[in-house]
Amino acid sequence: MPEPAGQKEKVLVFIDAANLSAAQNKIGLSINFRAFSDVLRGDGEFIEKGLRFYEQDAIGKQGFFSALRVHGYTIIPTKESNVDDAILRDIHSMAALADRIVLVSGDEDFTDALLMAGVGKKIQVFSISTMVAARFRNKPFEYIDLADLVDQIIDKTKTNERSRRIYLDPSGQTLEIVLGDNSTITITPNQRSASVRITGSILYKRMPDCLYITVKDIN
Repeated sequence: MPEPAGQKEKVLVFIDAANLSAAQNKIGLSINFRAFSDVLRGDGEFIEKGLRFYEQDAIGKQGFFSALRVHGYTIIPTKESNVDDAILRDIHSMAALADRIVLVSGDEDFTDALLMAGVGKKIQVFSISTMVAARFRNKPFEYIDLADLVDQIIDKTKTNERSRRIYLDPSGQTLEIVLGDNSTITITPNQRSASVRITGSILYKRMPDCLYITVKDIN
C-alpha cells in the first residue's frame, strides 16, 4: 500500500549474521555495512531498533558490534540453536510496525512467518542464488541477489575485488566476457580459472544457474 505524500515507508530488517557470512564467503564478498544499511533502507526509514543483526557467536566481536551500532544496527546476541526462534519471535511481534519487511537470509524456515505477519506489506529477501529457498523467488516475496549489489555494498578498504554475476548460456557454448576496460576474456564451459595481464586475475565459481566472476586488479 503506497504511503501518504510526505510520509516515508517504515522499514524493519532481520539479518541472520551466520547466513549472511556464509553467503559472503560463497561469492567472495566483504561487506561495507554502512553502505548495506543504505541499500536496505532504500527511500524509507528504519523503525526504532528496526535494523536487527542476530549473531550467534559474539566472542571477540565487540569492536565489530560497536562499529555496527554506529551505523544504526541493533545487535541481538543469540545461542546457535535459538537464532531462528529469535528472528521468528520478532517477526511476529514487530511486523505490524512496518510497511516493508526485509529478511537477510534465504532460509525457508521463515517463509510461513513472513506470509502470516506480512499480509498487506512489501516483503524483501536478500540472499544468493545457491542459498535461497525456492518459495522466496515467488510472489508475494521480492528476491534480491546480493551478487547484484556488489558494486554498492563492497568494502573497498578490505578488497580490491569486483564481482560480477553472469548467467550461463543454456547451449553450453564458450562464454566471452567483456571487462570494464574493453579487454575480453574467453571462458570455456569446463574451465575453472583464467588470467588476463591487462586487467588482472579472473577467478570464478560455476553455480547451478550462474557464474560468479571476481576481478582482482593488478595495480
